[in-house]
Amino acid sequence: MQQTNTTSNRTPSSCHMKLPSQTASLKTVDKALRVLDFLAVFGGQVGVRELDKFLDVNKSSTHRLLTTLESHGYVAKEPHTGKYQMGLRVFELGAVVLNQADLRAVARPYLQRLATSTGEVVHLVVGNRGQCLYIDKLTGDHAIRTGSALGCRRLVLHMGRQNATGAPPPTEYP
Repeated sequence: MQQTNTTSNRTPSSCHMKLPSQTASLKTVDKALRVLDFLAVFGGQVGVRELDKFLDVNKSSTHRLLTTLESHGYVAKEPHTGKYQMGLRVFELGAVVLNQADLRAVARPYLQRLATSTGEVVHLVVGNRGQCLYIDKLTGDHAIRTGSALGCRRLVLHMGRQNATGAPPPTEYP
């Protein structure tokens, strides 16, 4: 049985949670967060042109935003290509959240037992606003490879999986 931490096979529809529009005073913060979401979903390295098209702003605004995020460690610029990727600061913040999430520690023995007894992939997800966030994943010895990844979000209704109780997902969300 192995723990899986891949971020491959992400697509905008499977991992990006669209949030309500922001007020005018938060537009810059909204753009910065959208940059981080874009980099997380597409992985690898992304150029300024790709980002300015996604953000629908000019190249100089995108460059200033990336420079600010880079100065704080949230993005990193690849010196050979000039393209950007997620920075280590994002990992640091994610590690803090994972360490605070006692749920993983409590659930781990049950996930291990389930993965061992079935030989399949076992996921621990947390629901929020009709979506599930993968927070842990164990792969059994006979598991079929899945496209899920830690940190990825999926709509509950489109997951193609049932929860441990087998109960259908709720039809309404707050």
